[in-house]
Amino acid sequence: IDALLAVKYRQIQSDNIQFKFNFFMLPQNSIDNIDFCVLLGNLLDNSIEAVKNLPENKRRIDFAAKRTGSFFYISIKNPSAEYVDVSREIISSKEDIKNHGLGLRSVRKAVNDCEGALELKCKEISGAYEFTTEVTLPVKQ
Repeated sequence: IDALLAVKYRQIQSDNIQFKFNFFMLPQNSIDNIDFCVLLGNLLDNSIEAVKNLPENKRRIDFAAKRTGSFFYISIKNPSAEYVDVSREIISSKEDIKNHGLGLRSVRKAVNDCEGALELKCKEISGAYEFTTEVTLPVKQ
């Protein structure tokens, strides 16, 4: 998990993206590390992809992850150049949708495997769009 976060952070820095990071580590053996890395890697990749072509002053990702009671909560917010229809099964801004949107499918599978919940939102704020992903995962005791 540390290595994944380090790689993503370097990528965020190289793309000149403002990154607000608030992360509290998971308790040992509470969530499968592979599922957790699939989640984080794909969600951060999606956010980076969404903001890297925006004007530099609009590039930002707000990332928070923390344990609350018996759940681990992840929230990732980023601006979006356009409204994203979150009701669709495959969400991709790329023209070749057949070969894209796989990351979100992997996220959904990992969330399912962990018996968690995934919520995607896109809303307009002051004439711009903000995309939010929230994941809630039960923590094994």
